[in-house]
Amino acid sequence: MEGLIHISDISWTERLKHPSEKFKKGDAIEAKVLKVDSQNRRLSLGIKQVKDIWANWFAEHKIGEVTKGKVTRTTDFGAFVELAEGIEGLCHVSEIEERKSKGERDKEKPARGARVTSVLVAGSEHDFKILRIEPEQHKISLSYRAAQKQVERQEIETFRSAKPAKSSPNATIGDAIMAKRQSS
Repeated sequence: MEGLIHISDISWTERLKHPSEKFKKGDAIEAKVLKVDSQNRRLSLGIKQVKDIWANWFAEHKIGEVTKGKVTRTTDFGAFVELAEGIEGLCHVSEIEERKSKGERDKEKPARGARVTSVLVAGSEHDFKILRIEPEQHKISLSYRAAQKQVERQEIETFRSAKPAKSSPNATIGDAIMAKRQSS
């Protein structure tokens, strides 16, 4: 019986050109059986499937949740964000800045890529809201803008509940910011 581990089934995160970069003949490894070809007496095996980091991440996170992420790279269409080691999501350009009316957009016409890097810079950490999860394709859609709005709403609610004498049901984010500055 023979087993084959395709190079793409070695690691979720490492990019290998040849298995010898990671293993040498005689190494003991743990692998998961992916496919059985009984006619040719062969097995397809996978090492990365033993510890499925994607399945674990999808089990721990849900749509609508706000999570921290580190911007790994930016493109014209958005920013790739590392949410955990080996797990990346995409924050589309439309989910980065505040939406503007057509008239405002026509006045200022920065290049698409410039819109991304003006807010999100590679290496910076931010909060992102999970908009969509596609476990089969290992895709995660994120929103920077929605996370910022959610944080603002939470600050207003905290301000309203923490300072009943100074707050009112009509308190604004400006009131919360002023109260924060005064207490600092």
